[in-house]
Amino acid sequence: KSFSGSAAERTVLDSQQTVHAIARELKKRIALPFDIQVVFEECGDPDSSYDEDTHRITICYELIDDYHRLFSRTLKTKTERDVAAKGTLVSIFLHEVAHALIDGWNLPITGREEDAADQFSTLMLINGLPDGEQMALGAARGFKLLADMEKGEEKDYADPHSLDEQRYFNTICLVYGHRPEQNEFLIRNGTLPAHRAFDCEEDYA
Repeated sequence: KSFSGSAAERTVLDSQQTVHAIARELKKRIALPFDIQVVFEECGDPDSSYDEDTHRITICYELIDDYHRLFSRTLKTKTERDVAAKGTLVSIFLHEVAHALIDGWNLPITGREEDAADQFSTLMLINGLPDGEQMALGAARGFKLLADMEKGEEKDYADPHSLDEQRYFNTICLVYGHRPEQNEFLIRNGTLPAHRAFDCEEDYA
């Protein structure tokens, strides 16, 4: 609501419609012992969450606002902005879905749950949607831009999430590992360091 321009409103509406379409498809594939409510609302802070008590996924409009501002400042074309914004929002939604699945099925997690949720989100994007790789790259770009903005600030090493720089490279690595030959441009243009790319096929597998 803080935006007066129609471009931001269209971005939000398009992203919401995509999230709800994915939710309907997941409902056909996944049987949980409870229903999950997906809600977009004003929260007072830029955030998203899954609540184990209410089984509710909340995506805050303030979070969408933040990403829209971020992409509007750094990406030149509307297409780039739309792909990045949609990819980021869908990635966030699937990240919260992962927490719901871990909760509903009492899944054992190796490593940190937040990292597992990131991996689930990226794998669902690149395997489940026709333009999923581009959306995953858009989500990765969001992590990169946030990391660039945070340069010079003290890192929060106690946060349960990995650092934004790490989440960026982890996402890029899975995209590359999914189809190395088609995504070799990620190495050529310097997006993914060659020494990290060496292990990405195995990481994806």
